[in-house]
Amino acid sequence: MSRYNDRLVFSKITEVIDGNTLNQSVKKYAGDYRTQHFDTRSHLFSLIYFNLKGNTGLRDLQTNVANSSKLRGLINVPSVSQFSRKNASRDYRIFEDTFNYLVRIAGKKFKKTNSGNVLKTIKRIDSTIINIAAKLAPSLKYEENKSAVKVSTLFNAYKCQVQRLLGY
Repeated sequence: MSRYNDRLVFSKITEVIDGNTLNQSVKKYAGDYRTQHFDTRSHLFSLIYFNLKGNTGLRDLQTNVANSSKLRGLINVPSVSQFSRKNASRDYRIFEDTFNYLVRIAGKKFKKTNSGNVLKTIKRIDSTIINIAAKLAPSLKYEENKSAVKVSTLFNAYKCQVQRLLGY
């Protein structure tokens, strides 16, 4: 194996996230206020890994990271209860700013590769259901003890636009 090819695919994906952009958002929204170990960068990388891996719970994430020394170097995953508290308390706008930054990067790269305007429109539609405890949102109940919000996202690469629609 080449010495240049021994990195995790996950680290290659996350290297696009600019530290300056993330740090500005963290500072702007006081994301790391009174944080000792589980900083915003680890939180963001945990959430990205959680989605890429298709984990179904925080325990799965904690087990996966604990069993990989390379991942432990990238992500500092705390206890399940601390992770849950940070999910509830950390300002979502930090992650939203990072998402919008990544959309701008993707739009710039797309425009460079599509300079001949061969493709007029590329759209990506994605929907996900975010589960919520039934006690927190009883009006959004979809199963006996679960509530949820459906988030649909339309990404138009040519115009570099993102539209989100919340529903239940």
